[in-house]
Amino acid sequence: MEALKIIISGIIDGITGFLPVSSSGHLLMLRNVFGFGVGNSVFFDMFLKLATIAVIAFAFRKDIIRLVRLENGAYRKLALLILAATVSTGIVGVACRSFAAYAAGTVLFPGIFLVATGVMLFLTDGIKNGELKIGDVGFFEAFVVGAVQGLAALPGLSRCGMVITVCLLFGFNKKLTWRFAFLSAVPALIGSVVLDIVDLVRFGASDAENAGWYILAMVFAMVTGYIGLILLNRILRRGRFRILSIYCLALGGFMLASMIVM
Repeated sequence: MEALKIIISGIIDGITGFLPVSSSGHLLMLRNVFGFGVGNSVFFDMFLKLATIAVIAFAFRKDIIRLVRLENGAYRKLALLILAATVSTGIVGVACRSFAAYAAGTVLFPGIFLVATGVMLFLTDGIKNGELKIGDVGFFEAFVVGAVQGLAALPGLSRCGMVITVCLLFGFNKKLTWRFAFLSAVPALIGSVVLDIVDLVRFGASDAENAGWYILAMVFAMVTGYIGLILLNRILRRGRFRILSIYCLALGGFMLASMIVM
């Protein structure tokens, strides 16, 4: 039964991690409302983050290679924008880390943050394609996007949903929004994995015997994550976020309502 929970959690995390509906919100709903989950495992979370990094690296491999090579002026500018976003992500993410750990043990905060995600998605529903390209974006915009990404450490806030929303509201064109939303996530995710490793070295992993199942769940998360990424690309192109907005509002409302029943 425990193995089945791990695999199902990996599948859910994969697809909801690449759709703007908050993977953390879904996993915490399963755990905190229904008692279905794998517990508060830093070890398992690390594998899920590695799955996300792998999907982004595969899907954006050409862009990543060009960024590493600093191929031209556009990619040099993009690299600097990502660096600016990473700095603010780190500052806000570290500041939120303790509260995020506390909030993850509740039903209240993930519910509130899911509702907030729904509201943000509603703001971008039907928004027209912006005009800003890489050369038009300043470091202020990148810093704000990074800060919003750092806030997504809070359970129930969708990282890609918040970043895409802010990029579109700033007037980024959809092509740049698509690339920046995920390329800027890689350094933040790597940093989060490093922090997880530090915690594991300091405190150990009480669930190390589940490593094999965690790796299998990671594989499922990569498959469903890639499917979610394809779906998100189509949604972004059409600019239709209303259904996902309603879904987040309903899910957040359900979690808040469950507190009354519980």
